[in-house]
Amino acid sequence: MSVREGQRLLACVLATVVACSGTPSAESEGVRAIPPQSPPRFEEFAAEAIFRGAPAPIDLSGETARRFRTRLSAARAEGANFAGRFALVTWGCGTACLSGALLDLRSGAVHPLPIAPELGLDFRADSRLLIVHPPAEIAEQYPPGSERPARVRSEYYVWSDSTSGWTLRATIYPPPASSAR
Repeated sequence: MSVREGQRLLACVLATVVACSGTPSAESEGVRAIPPQSPPRFEEFAAEAIFRGAPAPIDLSGETARRFRTRLSAARAEGANFAGRFALVTWGCGTACLSGALLDLRSGAVHPLPIAPELGLDFRADSRLLIVHPPAEIAEQYPPGSERPARVRSEYYVWSDSTSGWTLRATIYPPPASSAR
């Protein structure tokens, strides 16, 4: 493992521990490993109508909300961009590290993201599906013929209002990258 890969791995692990404390593990949720040709689709997890009202004040009782109030305030002003009524906002947390939160525009509640997305996110205002490490980002970062760490995989999370939390729906492990150089 190169020094750069080691640094990226350490940053990702630390960010994941901080961002994901209290979130369910894949094993506890009975996650299904599915082939790359059949990932969950945004349309399968439609959101309610997109919230266009005046957003509630941000609940600053949590540490994340207090530390990142400026980023959350900017996202609040932009409006809903995830699951109909949420502002999903991200910020950098070091080399190859991204963290963020989900701001409920109706209540002002701030929820952590399910994982620190090293390779980005894909999401829509009209869907409850969140893709961590989208396949296109994996392909761009690790083109055919390059080495890809085993931990790099697309994960598909769905927001559930009934549990006020995330459910990991599927983990897709891309085909192994060729290690020939």
